[in-house]
Amino acid sequence: MYINDRDQINYHGFLKALRAMNKVGQECVSTGICTVSGMNRFENGNRIAEKLMRDRLTARMGISGEKYEDYLQPREYARWQHRLRLIKAIEKRDLIVAKEELSAYEVLPKLNTPNKQFVEAMRYMILSLENASLDERLACVKKAIKYTVPNVKKALNGAHLLADQEINLIAEQMRLLAPKATVRDEIAWRISEYEKLIAYMDNSHWEVLQKAKVYPKVVYYICQLIAQKEATEEELRHGLELCHTAIELLRDSRRLYYFIELTEMRKILAERFLLCDLSSSERTKIQEMLTENENWEKVFKELYAEYDIAPYMSNFCYLYYETECHNMAEVIEIRRKMFNLSRMKLSEGICTDRTIIRTERQSGCPNIEVIRMLFEKLGLCAEYRRAQIITTDVKALILYNEDLYKAACDNNYEMVLKYIDHLKILIDMELPHNKQEIKRIENYMLYRAKKISEDILASNIIEALECTVDPLVLLRNKEKFFTRSEITCIHDLAFDVNTIVSEACLCIVEELCNESRIEKKESRFSIREWLIGRWAGKLGDEGRYSEAGNMRVSILK
Repeated sequence: MYINDRDQINYHGFLKALRAMNKVGQECVSTGICTVSGMNRFENGNRIAEKLMRDRLTARMGISGEKYEDYLQPREYARWQHRLRLIKAIEKRDLIVAKEELSAYEVLPKLNTPNKQFVEAMRYMILSLENASLDERLACVKKAIKYTVPNVKKALNGAHLLADQEINLIAEQMRLLAPKATVRDEIAWRISEYEKLIAYMDNSHWEVLQKAKVYPKVVYYICQLIAQKEATEEELRHGLELCHTAIELLRDSRRLYYFIELTEMRKILAERFLLCDLSSSERTKIQEMLTENENWEKVFKELYAEYDIAPYMSNFCYLYYETECHNMAEVIEIRRKMFNLSRMKLSEGICTDRTIIRTERQSGCPNIEVIRMLFEKLGLCAEYRRAQIITTDVKALILYNEDLYKAACDNNYEMVLKYIDHLKILIDMELPHNKQEIKRIENYMLYRAKKISEDILASNIIEALECTVDPLVLLRNKEKFFTRSEITCIHDLAFDVNTIVSEACLCIVEELCNESRIEKKESRFSIREWLIGRWAGKLGDEGRYSEAGNMRVSILK
């Protein structure tokens, strides 16, 4: 196992580097969330930010939490489960359960401002489902915003950074707010208010996925207003351009937030635009777009109807899903048993075996330094919050998450390999977790480019897995816990090569795709689609069509 320079690697180092890349001060990031001295303690590693706190700090600087694995103390993990139960109840429109969960959550001790804002955001959604009065909903959303955004106007003018959840709440407030008596044209006023949000997002450092969560919604609100008035040719053109940008964001991020709403608005605006005095080339372009738009709308509406899925967005719960969260105590116990380590053996040189007993029983949790050493001994990354590569170089993370990912989706193997060569220079390749991830991707791309054989691919993927896990562990009939990077190696060994561990890997994938396990663990949403998609394909190939169909329905839902 490695001994890393924690001051260079840990979340606080990443947070500091992220702020440096955005060229903003601590106050610009922390306003409404924590004090500057609190932010300073987070960045110096003297204090660990609570889950929602660190999510909000990084979200303000444009990094979506979906690409991270979070290892939480038992008490914090219980709060995460509580939030998830509340979100699920709202999505299912089970208002009785939702209200019970909300009442229990809002009285929890030491709720920070992101937590308090979460409570009011959930209350606002419940009020909306109950068709509460406009005044009641407006008061609720105003209260929610106030927790982390002291002054909306100043924030939008650059006083401090905003996260996607905050922009979403501000958009909700704009939708409900009555204009001042001096406003002559209410529609024009509302459009101008929404345009401020568009301008903020366009000028932000937000990554594609984060922007895709809110941008389409704001565009939809703008286009609704444009459609309500006698719009000029320029206004119609602007609305169509906004729709195009929003839809491209959704395509790039593989999301469907407000997709049907946008296609319907694009059709209305385009048909009215065709009545203007256009050039023949522009008219042809709009007609082609309308045909494409009609095809998309038809296919998706049929798909939604077939699987009994609502085609329209009814709430913004998707903004509050926290994925890849794990209980530190459970992870330590499962990995210890996976590796056939006694408590005494695991504790050697780190702590007493009684500390391990208390940790696994969740009657106490050691300090973070002890947790880190235990994690390292169990082949886990010492980071309590980690992406698939470990680095404080934010540009390297963006290169990995966006540029490399896009090139891989486009099957541009040569470009992927160039990006990998660049990443090897930017990140510490002595860290086993970095070595594992880069080795797996590089060899998989070499295989896809037909530069290495299947046998070499199999051998190299096993070597990548060995960076953190002995492949013999896969053959043991015990409960297992794998990191996201380890699961990608297991996936490749299960589906893409034929080795002595392929059958064991398939069994592991089957277990991970089991619906009851997913519901029980309430985790791994971010890799579920990809993993279940491959498993459903295998079931279909074997003629198990009913099971495959059920799997695909679960992916859609």
